[in-house]
Amino acid sequence: MNTKLNPKPTPQSILDQIAQIQRLDRGTLSVLGQGPQGPYYNHQCYEEGHNVTRYVPASQVADLQAALEGYRQFQQLAQQYVEVMVEKTRAERAAGVKKNAPSPDLLLAQDQEIKQLMARFQGADPNGFAVQQMETLVRTAIFKPAKALVEYLLQGAADRIDAAYVPPPGQARKGRETTHVPGIFGTLTLTRWR
Repeated sequence: MNTKLNPKPTPQSILDQIAQIQRLDRGTLSVLGQGPQGPYYNHQCYEEGHNVTRYVPASQVADLQAALEGYRQFQQLAQQYVEVMVEKTRAERAAGVKKNAPSPDLLLAQDQEIKQLMARFQGADPNGFAVQQMETLVRTAIFKPAKALVEYLLQGAADRIDAAYVPPPGQARKGRETTHVPGIFGTLTLTRWR
């Protein structure tokens, strides 16, 4: 009997796993020091181009750790989704099948950016500034394709909703309109029928 212990995930199974993540937060949790009642914690993250640090009461540490783990899991799943879709797209292209798939920019952006990032970091002297700059570049390399992936998925959902809508008799659609939607990866741009 030949059974696979770890079957290859499908794009939908990855999206289903992403949908199960209930809490997300970016950054790191650090112990600042030790006090009479225990350790003091801070949460450090990068927001709108700035490094932001917040004190975290001990009672909130477990929730923040769960949210940080959720974000780490989301990043892994998003990367896995990109890999599965790149493989699927390349297989379809090799077979001569043309589908309405994400643009090559979306599918290859992370790979190119990570290669550039690695080359830049490996070519620099290891120091605090280089490490801090590398961390910023890694965040950018991860967020950019994640934003494009979320934007692509939301646009697909909006297109399905718009396609299913039938205007009442005597009314007609005016045309497509661009909408900007705030999200955790920045502002997403969608087009909708009006």
